[in-house]
Amino acid sequence: MTWQNEFTPLLYDVIDSTNAEAIRIAKRGALGNFLIWGGVQTAGKGKYGRVWHSEPGNLHISLLLNQKYQIYKASQLVYVASIALVNALNEMKQKLFDNSHNKFYIKWPNDIILNHKKCAGILLESQISSTDNNCDFVVIGIGVNTKICPQHSDANFAPTSLFENEVFIDNNELIDKFMSNFMKIYDMWFKNNFEYIQSQWQNNAFMMNEKIKVSTRNNIITGILKGLNEDGLLIITSDEGEDISISTGEVFLPDNL
Repeated sequence: MTWQNEFTPLLYDVIDSTNAEAIRIAKRGALGNFLIWGGVQTAGKGKYGRVWHSEPGNLHISLLLNQKYQIYKASQLVYVASIALVNALNEMKQKLFDNSHNKFYIKWPNDIILNHKKCAGILLESQISSTDNNCDFVVIGIGVNTKICPQHSDANFAPTSLFENEVFIDNNELIDKFMSNFMKIYDMWFKNNFEYIQSQWQNNAFMMNEKIKVSTRNNIITGILKGLNEDGLLIITSDEGEDISISTGEVFLPDNL
């Protein structure tokens, strides 16, 4: 089964935000899942209200998953999407006969890293139901700097593009490869096989088993990245030897804080 059997594709030459359009479609009561692709975004969204700089030629898509999810389950979809994206990118890089050791990695919770720089990001948005405290739908926004590196960034990692790293990927092919991976991994996740998600994520995690700093709402935690627990929380072992579970925050290299 191809992804086109499960998702209705919508292509826009110019749009304010593919995530915003996905939310509008859901709120209008449309049925089924959608993939929204914007050639150019005039108001791209990033995490914590940041701007996603959407350069022409780069990839900007959003998936509308138009069904109810428990809130804690919905938050795990960032792992499903990030694993699917990093797998797609590494598979396509290998297809280019690029045998360098500079593979793509997932930086918790929602970035893709190449050569210690950010080349892609993922943004989850949803609407909480007023009746049953579940998510009415989930939108997964994905931006990949396939062609152009943004000149401005407010992220804690410098931006880069695939092109400037000599990874030449066609956006149409990347969508197909990503969606093929996404549907397979989503199916495993939907069947409550989170152990598979944990394993896949940890195999592709940036700075796995290395020292990092995590900035949370309340403090900064330093320790060794150990992976995800069974609930999808980040686990790091602190300098004092304590395992700490983290639900939200940002990862920094130790020298960056």
